[in-house]
Amino acid sequence: MKTICIDPGHGGNDPGAVGHGVKEKDYTLKISQYQAKRLRDHGFKVVMTREADTTLSNSTRTTRVKSSGAKVCISNHVNAASPSASGAETIHSIYSNGKLANMILNELVKEGFKKRRAFSKKGKRGDYYFMHRQTGSVETVIVEHGFITNVGDVQKLKNNWERFAESDVKAICKYMGVKYIPEKKPTPKPDKLYRVQTGAFSLRKNADNLVKKLKKKGYDAIVVKQGNLYKVQTGAFKVRKNADNLVTQLKKDGFEAFVV
Repeated sequence: MKTICIDPGHGGNDPGAVGHGVKEKDYTLKISQYQAKRLRDHGFKVVMTREADTTLSNSTRTTRVKSSGAKVCISNHVNAASPSASGAETIHSIYSNGKLANMILNELVKEGFKKRRAFSKKGKRGDYYFMHRQTGSVETVIVEHGFITNVGDVQKLKNNWERFAESDVKAICKYMGVKYIPEKKPTPKPDKLYRVQTGAFSLRKNADNLVKKLKKKGYDAIVVKQGNLYKVQTGAFKVRKNADNLVTQLKKDGFEAFVV
């Protein structure tokens, strides 16, 4: 079983970037929890640095990554800069070839983010970012899902964060040599309607005549063609009781009626 470490950036007393009514820590957790579920669907063992809104020190976070047994860690974030800055970017270690970082970035771009860059940054002690410098042999990729300081990116995040998380999963699977299986979303069931029918005719003229009679009595009636028959419908209800009440009233007025 292949192991992945998922790191929801910030958390608890550390909200991360804040903008337009959104806190970075909330969306990094949502995205990470979604990724964890979907990666488990693909057979991965997933270790998370945090699974709730808890505070982690840098050393605790990186220790959990190093001890996870994972070869890869995805550290989820949302960027912050000037209001005009927008788009997704990924950051990899200076010792990495950047392949995974580029794959994730390209998948995020396909889902609607502006492409910024996949890059690494060198510091005085090797890698500039502690998530690269202090996670040992684990290949850690920092993923910036847009800018929380950009109103357009925030709207994208609010509306499509699950799609962005899914695009990360897709890239991870490809990189790890695991066949990607698209998410199966349940087909919504149409609302059940109880329709009141008062007649069915092979000739349209007969159905129209019945509609006229019904309207004279104050009923709202229409003709619905099904196959070779013209059916007269006088109502459609979500609640069966309402349809039954209409049938009773129609019968009192001399019409044949039933619920379908």
